Order: sequence, then C-alpha cells, then structure tokens
Amino acid sequence: MKRRNMLAAAAAVALPRLAWADEPTWAQIEANARREGSVTIYHNFFPAGAPDIVAAFNAKYPEIAVQQVRLPSAQY
Repeated sequence: MKRRNMLAAAAAVALPRLAWADEPTWAQIEANARREGSVTIYHNFFPAGAPDIVAAFNAKYPEIAVQQVRLPSAQY
C-alpha cells in the first residue's frame, strides 16, 4: 500500500510538469502576435479599467492591434 501511495504522489507531481512541457515561451508568443498583427483579449475586467490595460499593451507593443471581448461573469 505504501508503494502505491508513493507512485500516486510521484505521478501527481510529474504529470502537470509533462502537460506544460509544450507551452510556448513568452518570446514565442510575442513573435506570433507580431506575425499575426493582432491579439484578442477575452476578459471580465471592470469596464472602466479595460481601456487602461489596452493602452498599456499598446504602449509596449504598438505594432500589435488589440481586440477585446468582455465576458460577463455568468459566462465563466
């Protein structure tokens, strides 16, 4: 029984790491967004705060157009 618990614990630690192994780096995400020319942000930010977030993104990445879709909390 101890061995089974140890194997289950090892799997619980190892499997999430394997799932993230193929995740792109931030540099790859930036390169893809530049190549596509736009990015879509799906969010439920407070409506008054969204323009500030988009403006900050535009200041850092002026070559990438931002599209946004506000999702009400009920859609989560």
